[in-house]
Amino acid sequence: MLVKSLQSISHIEHLEQCFAILNHIGMKLNPSKCTFTVPSGEFLGYIVTERGIEANPRQLNAFLSMSSPRSIREVQRLTGRVAALNRFISKSTDKCLPFYNLLRKASKNFVWDKNCERAFGELKDYLSKPPVLAKPEFGEEFFLYVSVSDSAVSGVLVRIDRNDERPIFYISKSFSVAESRYPMIEILALAVVTSARKLRPYFQSHTVVVLTTQPLRKILHSPSQSGRLAKWIIELSEYDIQFRARVSLKSQVLADFLIELPLVPNEEEEKEGPWILHVDGASSKQGSGIGIRLQSPWGEVIEQSFRLAFSASNNEAEYESLLAGLCLVRNLSKKFQSFKLTRVSRGDNSAADALAALASNSEVKVSRMIPVEVIDHTIIAIGEMNFVTTRSMHRRMNEEAPQGVEEPQQDPEVRTVIKEIHDGVCGNHSGGRSLAFKVKKYGYFWPTLIADCELYARKCEQCQKHAPSIHQPTEPLSSVSSPYPFMKWSMDIIGPLHVSTRGVKFVLVLTDYFSKSVEASAYANITQGLGSTSCIAFFGKSGLPPRRATGETPFSLVYGMEAVIPAEIYVPSPRRIENPRNEAANSELMVDVIDTIEERRNRAFIRMQNYQNAAARYYNSNVRNRHFDVGTLVLRKVQQNTTEEGAGKLSIIWEGPCRITQVVRNSVYRLENMEGKAVRRAWNSIHLKRYFI
Repeated sequence: MLVKSLQSISHIEHLEQCFAILNHIGMKLNPSKCTFTVPSGEFLGYIVTERGIEANPRQLNAFLSMSSPRSIREVQRLTGRVAALNRFISKSTDKCLPFYNLLRKASKNFVWDKNCERAFGELKDYLSKPPVLAKPEFGEEFFLYVSVSDSAVSGVLVRIDRNDERPIFYISKSFSVAESRYPMIEILALAVVTSARKLRPYFQSHTVVVLTTQPLRKILHSPSQSGRLAKWIIELSEYDIQFRARVSLKSQVLADFLIELPLVPNEEEEKEGPWILHVDGASSKQGSGIGIRLQSPWGEVIEQSFRLAFSASNNEAEYESLLAGLCLVRNLSKKFQSFKLTRVSRGDNSAADALAALASNSEVKVSRMIPVEVIDHTIIAIGEMNFVTTRSMHRRMNEEAPQGVEEPQQDPEVRTVIKEIHDGVCGNHSGGRSLAFKVKKYGYFWPTLIADCELYARKCEQCQKHAPSIHQPTEPLSSVSSPYPFMKWSMDIIGPLHVSTRGVKFVLVLTDYFSKSVEASAYANITQGLGSTSCIAFFGKSGLPPRRATGETPFSLVYGMEAVIPAEIYVPSPRRIENPRNEAANSELMVDVIDTIEERRNRAFIRMQNYQNAAARYYNSNVRNRHFDVGTLVLRKVQQNTTEEGAGKLSIIWEGPCRITQVVRNSVYRLENMEGKAVRRAWNSIHLKRYFI
């Protein structure tokens, strides 16, 4: 435990705060192991002073006093002492490479050669004056220098102290067999990833600027990368890392990082590069033309268009363009030794193609120059906007955002961005959270991003009308218990209607609640429909349906016994054979059945209610109440008779909006359209959903 103070006058106060924390958690200290008011001291194997972090003198003396190793065991002891000082050694892997190679060959023989002795001497000279590492300050930027050698990647994390670069931590890592075959730019990216892994606490709490002359930012910010580069990009996205161009080093301590990549001799650079000639021809109704573009190895470009005064096909224009280009090259003062003809795609020959098209549409015998100017800013004035460039700005905006705002007012710029991405030319009417991630992907962010996107998507009229149907019930299940036929039935008289040719104008409708069967007959007057003929025809329709939740057949619950099926007529069953022979016993049996029929009906009624209660419990578990007040705007589900003809799956599912005018009872409402015209019949809430504006 270390308590540090920048000023001695505040040290007592800091100690009091430390002791208060120890008392609160019940921790005790051993006074014999405590040291107070020391300007410097040893902590975790290092010497902490006002100047910074220094190497432990005992560890330095243990290394400097070593003689040249004479065995593998002594080489291992040497590398172990170097590992304890790795934090202070720049490019430690490169400096200790001869020792590591010697350990790999230890199984064969031990030879301490001149390379090992020279590396041992250079390491002693380096550690005779070890660097003093700077202590980090809260909130400041750190800078990372990386370097790649033939055998390892190295890095150093530095901070700016009074216009001087001071190192904080040195890292180094040797290549594995697979890593040694990486492309050079990926090895440089590996150096950044290795630094982030070993210095994770520094990268998490500070902004780190990588100073490099290579296009690392383009490599590590490209969304099209795959494989290990994609994995590295995801790993580094956790930190606030910036990339800047490297300038001259300000500290002699960082001299080892002057060269970022190893120098690879390239014999081709000594030779002069080739001249590149692009030619193309174009033919149209207006005429024919050719375009020529010549580029030197130094980037100089010569462009020219020619209008052909004679009629030429497209192939002839191509040949003419090649010949004209070769004539242009021959007239140059430069002498060429050889040339090579290569057919390229149209995309790689766009400049010459544009010149040829320009010449084919130009007037004959009219020479002209077309100046190309640059427009520095957009013609449409766009107001200034603030963009999030670092993760620290992102966190700071979230912390400063007001909390608990129910319905924030959207800025015009915010609504324009959301509207274009949601339902613009390339929009797909995505949901709220998906829309928020798309907005962030395009580079926009504000503290209430998700809430604004969800609010906009919820109010989108097309999204509301094409939303899926709601299948959840809105009211508990209400069932009618009718365990056997004719226990409950209804009789309705409809009329008077228009008099038919037979002189009838009333309709008598009989409905059985058990079988849901309906019997309808037409009559001239009301009293005529109450005759026995219609009722007898209705009550005779019981049939023999299969057993259901009652455990009995409907026929047996009505008449007390099972019906005689047609098969028993042709193939007599025992009751068809015995009952006619003993009519007295059969009559007594029928009387006994009639006496117990009420008990059987009650038992069937109880069983039916248990069955209905179980079905109601399952049905009611999915009930989601949707209550609407008078004046609420709602959408109405499109019925089969009102669907758009020919639309198919692309037709809307909800139509409207409509306004609630009356609450008939729970979940039943009367509606009117936006013109004030009443909608026919009442509507259940399962066919309605709230409309947001």
